[in-house]
Amino acid sequence: YDSVPATKGEKIAVKITLISLAILLPVLAIIMFTGDVTCEVTDSMLQIKSTYCSTLTVELNEIDSVEYRDNIEIGYRVSGFGSARLSVGTFQNDEFGSYTLYAYTGSDDGIVIKSDDKVLVICGKDAEETQKLYNQLIEVIK
Repeated sequence: YDSVPATKGEKIAVKITLISLAILLPVLAIIMFTGDVTCEVTDSMLQIKSTYCSTLTVELNEIDSVEYRDNIEIGYRVSGFGSARLSVGTFQNDEFGSYTLYAYTGSDDGIVIKSDDKVLVICGKDAEETQKLYNQLIEVIK
């Protein structure tokens, strides 16, 4: 087959596509492999901040129970953000039904916080970070 010379419009389309990919791929890589969840416990509230989702504040006097759990079954995301690093948003599973999750992807250990009919699950980067947050919560909720 003889190659047909590209038209001027096709050449422009190829250049635009290549430039777009050169910009888009690094941005996607950054989003997929970065981000953090930080938790701050004060005398009156728990504040959870996530790089790619809105901040959540829970008044400590509204918390009914706090439990440390191993091997939490996350279920599936209904809405929110998911990447190779973070899973944040509204999730659904058999145990909790619809609940809020702030977790590092792959974390098995978590804190289950129940308030009225709502469930919040927080999983730190590792078991040690999760246990530290759990201890802080237990200390101020006493």
